[in-house]
Amino acid sequence: MFNATYKLTTATVYLFVVSFSLIFSGKISAASDPTRPLFGVPMQTTVKVKSSLLLQSVIKSGQSYKVIINGKLLSQGEIILTYTVTDIHASSVVLVSPEKRVVLSLFSDSKFVNVVNK
Repeated sequence: MFNATYKLTTATVYLFVVSFSLIFSGKISAASDPTRPLFGVPMQTTVKVKSSLLLQSVIKSGQSYKVIINGKLLSQGEIILTYTVTDIHASSVVLVSPEKRVVLSLFSDSKFVNVVNK
């Protein structure tokens, strides 16, 4: 009788430990990208950060685009703060500094921008 109870208790404890481990490992792995390689080249990360840069308008002038950022009219190649305007699209602009790449969009929350760390 004691052996049967001991085996049942051991099995119950084992089942509890395995279940507990699986539950928490699932939550931890869900927070990371399952397609990310374990080793090799580090991938670029994109995060939303509060920005002092505000894309107010994109203007098409002939075949080229100009943008208004923080009230300043800029063309491709011009500089605002520490960023160079590298690409202008119909509703967004790409700014690059030595540290990061920023994408401003007309139709996103104006307080936040996408930043891609190099």
